[in-house]
Amino acid sequence: MLINEMKIAPHFFVGLGGCGSKIVNEIARKMKARSEEYERYRNLVHFFAVDTDQAELQEADKVDAWIPISQFDKREYVAYAFGQRGAPEDALFAQWWPEFYMPRAVSGAGAGQIRIEARLATWYTLKSFPQYLQALRNAVRKSFDVNERWRDLNRQPMVHVYASLAGGTGSGSFLPIAYLFWKLVREHKNPLVVGTFVLPGVFRGMGLPSNQLDKIMANGYAGLMELEHLQGAEDREGNRIQFHFDPEAKESTFVTHGPFNQVYLIDDVGALQGVISDAKQVYPAIADAAYAQIFSDIVERDRSTADNDERAIAIPDHQSYTKRYGSFGLSALVLPDQDILEFCAHRFAAKALAAAFALPEGRPGRVASEEASDREKRDRSFVSDLGARARLPGDVGAFYRSIHDWVDGSPDAGEGALAAFGRAFDDQAKRFSQALGSIPWIREDWLLDFEKDPESVGRELPRRMEVWRTAAQKAREQVGEMAVALAKELVSRDYEWSIDRFLDRAGGPIHERLFLVRAAEAIRRRQAQANEAFKAAEARLAAVPDRYRRWTEELVASAPESLLEKFRGNDYGKERVPSFMTWYRKDLEEPQQSLVVNEGILRVCDALLEQIEERKDRLARLFADLGAVRGRLDERARDILVHGVRREQGGLASQHVLDVEVYQDFLDPAAGRMWSWIFGERERPSDYNAAELFASIQEAQRGSESKRHMADAVFEKLVALGRDTWQSRIVGRESVKGIDDLGLSIVAGLRDEAHKAIAWSRVKRHFPEGRPDRFEGADRESWERALESVTENEVEDYVSQKLAEAAKKCQPFLQLGEGATEIPAKKYVTVSAVYLDDARFRSMLTSISAFQVAESSLLKSADPKKLVFYWNEMGVTVYTIRSIDEYGNRYEFVKDSELRRGREYRRSEVPYVSSHPRFDEHAAHCEGRKCPDIPLHIDKWWEGAPDEAAVLFPITMRAVREGRAKKAWVEGRRKLAAERARDVEVAERTEVRGFTLAAMFGIIVKKEDGYYWSNPKIEKREDQHLGRFRDVAYDGFKKARDAVRDWAAAEIAARIATLEADRNRARVEEAFRTHLAALETLQMNVGSKEEAILAQERVVAQEELQAVLARI
Repeated sequence: MLINEMKIAPHFFVGLGGCGSKIVNEIARKMKARSEEYERYRNLVHFFAVDTDQAELQEADKVDAWIPISQFDKREYVAYAFGQRGAPEDALFAQWWPEFYMPRAVSGAGAGQIRIEARLATWYTLKSFPQYLQALRNAVRKSFDVNERWRDLNRQPMVHVYASLAGGTGSGSFLPIAYLFWKLVREHKNPLVVGTFVLPGVFRGMGLPSNQLDKIMANGYAGLMELEHLQGAEDREGNRIQFHFDPEAKESTFVTHGPFNQVYLIDDVGALQGVISDAKQVYPAIADAAYAQIFSDIVERDRSTADNDERAIAIPDHQSYTKRYGSFGLSALVLPDQDILEFCAHRFAAKALAAAFALPEGRPGRVASEEASDREKRDRSFVSDLGARARLPGDVGAFYRSIHDWVDGSPDAGEGALAAFGRAFDDQAKRFSQALGSIPWIREDWLLDFEKDPESVGRELPRRMEVWRTAAQKAREQVGEMAVALAKELVSRDYEWSIDRFLDRAGGPIHERLFLVRAAEAIRRRQAQANEAFKAAEARLAAVPDRYRRWTEELVASAPESLLEKFRGNDYGKERVPSFMTWYRKDLEEPQQSLVVNEGILRVCDALLEQIEERKDRLARLFADLGAVRGRLDERARDILVHGVRREQGGLASQHVLDVEVYQDFLDPAAGRMWSWIFGERERPSDYNAAELFASIQEAQRGSESKRHMADAVFEKLVALGRDTWQSRIVGRESVKGIDDLGLSIVAGLRDEAHKAIAWSRVKRHFPEGRPDRFEGADRESWERALESVTENEVEDYVSQKLAEAAKKCQPFLQLGEGATEIPAKKYVTVSAVYLDDARFRSMLTSISAFQVAESSLLKSADPKKLVFYWNEMGVTVYTIRSIDEYGNRYEFVKDSELRRGREYRRSEVPYVSSHPRFDEHAAHCEGRKCPDIPLHIDKWWEGAPDEAAVLFPITMRAVREGRAKKAWVEGRRKLAAERARDVEVAERTEVRGFTLAAMFGIIVKKEDGYYWSNPKIEKREDQHLGRFRDVAYDGFKKARDAVRDWAAAEIAARIATLEADRNRARVEEAFRTHLAALETLQMNVGSKEEAILAQERVVAQEELQAVLARI
């Protein structure tokens, strides 16, 4: 099983940016690959990807929901949020967005490594697209459904956030997203939120330009500063931190707890930089570790010490920094049985295809050409290979012998198909003799009728020759027509004697091909015989005209009755005509019949051979296609041997980035995997029952619509058959009761590997071309002697070294300074229970010098094909990370660079102005100070520019040593706050003084509908009107235009100067007493807001009275 618990807590996996999305997608892929377990827990395990890059987002094809956060006009939205487009100002947004920074005028992929724009995109998406937030709520609600039977009610739900702090998207959104998920899950039960973040050092070896590397390292440091700042939030006075994460919750203006319960950091892969050479491998390595940590007994073991760990972590260190950081590492020793099974299945499939179709050994060549020489060579090769297989003993050769018996016949099988077809051919060829009946042959009795009539002989014999010639030509033409018809019949399924009818009785393509090869040979022999007879007849007929003429002359001469007849040999009827007829039958009639019949046979043979060759070529192409399929199978087997099955297809050899494989030569890594030896040792002759294999291939072929589909169908069918054949030998039985049911096992596999690796080291010098797939002949004897020479101590040493190599790869992805944590490192090895009974193997696991664990840390695993080494460091303070000072230096450099490129703050020039009551005060303080060209932080109150006091504390070791750490920052903030408060109080009292004196001296007058300036030069009534109520009028006074304020201040100063110049104390007291009485009366008749400003006015007016009296 993947998860050993029957019930689990809900888990929510959130990937931010390209990095985080890749990690979460990989975890989702691993989880969903175990379909049975995923179906059980699918309501409790949810995967989300959040990114500004739409293309990367879509690559996360295994997550449950995508949340795109970038497609909008950022400048337009910020202007809208500041109330510049007619809508009210979004006070929550305006509180954190720097009014001096205008976002990029582009939208689309990525956040451009600008962190605050990622926060902007997150804010906009959550505010403008409630469906995304609703999707999150639905997932959370589903996890806490009362009918969810697999949820563990006693365990806290967990939120896992993954991101890179180097770029913009993850680094700019991880804090608001963490708080948002905490809030969503908290509605049901208080969750544990765990963050796993990739630091910029991981990308150090990617060849980035130095300025870009500076930028991402500054981003990482800025993100860690903000994280540490918020991690210190508490629900008590002075420790609440203003941070807006939910645009729809106006009450959520402060956070009272840190965003994460635990933070895991991934830096420059620590001591593993020699193992992980490609930064892209870090993502799956993180996924491996996270997956193993969460879905195994590791999480249960961690839970057993969680209370003690939390007590130690919860207390800040002596500098008030939190201790919620750490890292982890994972490596594995795997026996990749599924990959080995795939390799063996493909090797089997290739050999099975060769066995079923008698394919020649070696790599398949090109499809044979149509040239006769190539055809003959191709046919000879086929017949030879088939004959060699037929000579194999026992059942292995029986299938091929049966093919020969069907084609050629045998005493046991009877007449073969070839002989039967030959008889049918000869029977049908007899039809050609029918054409001879139309030829007017000369009869002896006809000639005898011309005795004593030499004139008739001389006239009729030449005429009969012409008739014969014409008739013979017509007979040949008739035979040609008959030959065409017969040729069609011989290849038509409509006739019992046709080739197709014979092939219908064949057992398949091999039977057909051998029959066609044999038939072609037989027909060529028949063709050669007919051609020889035809040429002989043609030669004999060539002499007929001249001889016939002479015979005519002789018969004419002997026809008259004369004395010559009395001489021997001159008698017409008794001697000359019989002699002529003997010649006629032998030298004209017989060759003419042979010529006509054999010409028909030649024509049929030509047509038939053309059809047979076409069929042979078609079958040859089929065999070539099957040879190509075998080539694909061999190529795929080689690819699996070298690279393993891909991770996304469930491969174990490539499942873990940091792994060591069983059956991979530890002494000679270049020699590679030993899977060919595993195949050679475990295959059986009975695996290749050609008849059964042939039936399976035919079944695949019948369901194919095209050649390509046929090739794919045969490929998949044979590989599936290979999996079925090899499943129990490699993967084991479905029901595992003991180690004997495992197929290949780790302990036995390590020992077997050790024997082979050590033996190979002793004989490899004899094999300069590399390790053979199998040893034959004398080589086999040498190999067996080398195996026998391996001692038990050598095997033990080899296995111990291999285990140590696997453990060496397990180190935290973070380098820490001395004394970084007081919590002991957590080291575990997960191992199947079937191996824990082996005391010798347990001893090896607990004796690895670089990875010391007690037997109690050997955790039982349900996976017998994998050992996992796990290392977890917790309770770390951020400034003890070794690389943090370098990050801090890059941060300061980039910050200075941004300030040099930036402009001076001018309130009149900033793109956005807030209506917040304290904005003017803030703007006045920033006036003339430098602004960064691009902010590094996601909140203007953390940037340190243009307000140098709005800055976060440093998190470097150097700052701690120099006394500039968090404690000093907190004390400095306290003093600054007190100074600012005094300044604000003084400024506020100055404003109240101006307002109340303006009212006392009639500069501001009260009318029925409110308070007004009394200056007639202010022409517009709306400019004169300060507000209906006293407190509103006071705000209007403060916001009045500078010219009006200057006039009011000048008038007040003039009136005070007049009072002081008169030095009439009674008159001064009367003026102020009258005003104070009016204020008192108003105060008793107004609401609380007006009452507050009136109370301040009375105090300030009394103070001003005493000041004036003192001056006179």
